[in-house]
Amino acid sequence: MDIRKIEYFLKVAETKNFNIAARELHISHQALSKQILTLEAEIGAKLLDRSTTKVIVTEIGKKVEELYRPLIREWEHANNQLRTFVDVRNNVLRIGYFNGNSYSRVLEPVLDYLLRQNPELKYSLLAADLEMLRSLMEQDAVDLAITNGIHRKEWVGVETIILRTDPLYIIVSDQHPWYEKDSVSVQDIMEADFLVYANGRPLEGKQAFYGELPVRSRQTAYNLDTYMGTLKRGKHFGIIGPSYSRREGNYRLIEIPDPYKKTHSIMAMFKPLHPQRKLLRTLENAELR
Repeated sequence: MDIRKIEYFLKVAETKNFNIAARELHISHQALSKQILTLEAEIGAKLLDRSTTKVIVTEIGKKVEELYRPLIREWEHANNQLRTFVDVRNNVLRIGYFNGNSYSRVLEPVLDYLLRQNPELKYSLLAADLEMLRSLMEQDAVDLAITNGIHRKEWVGVETIILRTDPLYIIVSDQHPWYEKDSVSVQDIMEADFLVYANGRPLEGKQAFYGELPVRSRQTAYNLDTYMGTLKRGKHFGIIGPSYSRREGNYRLIEIPDPYKKTHSIMAMFKPLHPQRKLLRTLENAELR
């Protein structure tokens, strides 16, 4: 049985949505559906009940999850360990970055700067969500993390350099009534529905101000794809930094009205004893702001 098909099934079982799973796997909906059907034929049982509105994991599908999800984690861990071993031997700088940030606004300037300092630099790139990125740093699977300052206190034993600080903005899709507005008022916010991106975690620190906004209602999205997909439908507004990638669709950024304006930072994090720490510390002088 092809491990890739198992990974595809586990992603659908996790998201309960073929469209979201296909996006996160970077394949088409049709290709994903075909792979799941092939897997079901190989196993000889239906793993998912599909309808136009939802996906339900069958009893046998739950058993496949129970048996194979731990194996996939071990497989991924082994791959990371092997990649780490090879990269260390080859003196490769392993850079992990938050997958919600714009490559051109955040990562590209960092790479350009590092290569100007050391044209012979070899590096590898890995995109991950915020929690995974922190975990990879703890496991020494990445050398440099380019991330947002959310839950910063949980990044233990690292040096931190603030690369840039930007204001936060209201974000709406072209389906939202604010899309044509140049500004919004506190009264507008009080009459609107707010979508919070919590990255699967309770709100704290600077994020806590989301709970202070005097909105009509709040809804929480726990991953970036769900967040952007919900915003796209035009019922909610969100709050986001200008460095976030905006995925598919048309969105507009609008200034947050006083007294609710806030900023957020993009940071570089690395271990203090890293062999290339002298190079990494020069990021303090990089003109990325």
